[in-house]
Order: sequence, then structure tokens, then C-alpha cells
Amino acid sequence: LTRFDQDKKRPKGWCRIFAISDVHIDHGGAVLKWAEGINDKEFKNDILIVAGDLGDTFNAIKRGLMIFKKKFRRVFYVPGNHDMWIRPNTDDSTKRKFKDSIDKLLVMQEAW
Repeated sequence: LTRFDQDKKRPKGWCRIFAISDVHIDHGGAVLKWAEGINDKEFKNDILIVAGDLGDTFNAIKRGLMIFKKKFRRVFYVPGNHDMWIRPNTDDSTKRKFKDSIDKLLVMQEAW
């Protein structure tokens, strides 16, 4: 809440809003390298909306959000269809054993 109180006092136009989707952070090293390569200072006052399909697994989504939270002042996340998948032979199905996509969503809400 402190950030919201601080933000109310900032001048108009103090931040920018960016939106991305379909990042698929777990679809190859180049995507992860791109996300980690975002400048650590350039977007510190800005907002990022991640509009779905950040990753296929809980761990990929968590990793992606952690990276973006280090780069942007605020990150808003809306899950997409890939984010809700429970793929066989992944931690989502073997270790975490989510019952279904709703169970996965509820755990994601608690984690962030």
C-alpha cells in the first residue's frame, strides 16, 4: 500500500505502461536470455502487463514473474491458456500434482 500512496503524489506522466503476451519463457534459452537482458534501470518507474501465456509450468511462470518484477515498478499478470495447462511429465503433474487448472491458479495466486 505504501507504493500506491507514493504513486498518488507523483506528477502526471511519471511512468509508462507496457503490455506483452505469449512470452513462453520456457520455450528455449533465447526467450529467457531476452527477459533477463531487459535493462535493470530503464523501466524501474514503469508498469508491465503480462497478458497470458508466460509459461507452461508453475516454475516457468514463477521464474518469468520474478524476472519482470526486478525490471519494472509493477507487474500485473493475467493467466492465459498455456499458463493453466498441466502437462504430463512436468513438476506440475509429478511433483506438485495439481488436481486441475483451477487448483494451479489458486496456488499461483497464493505464491504472488
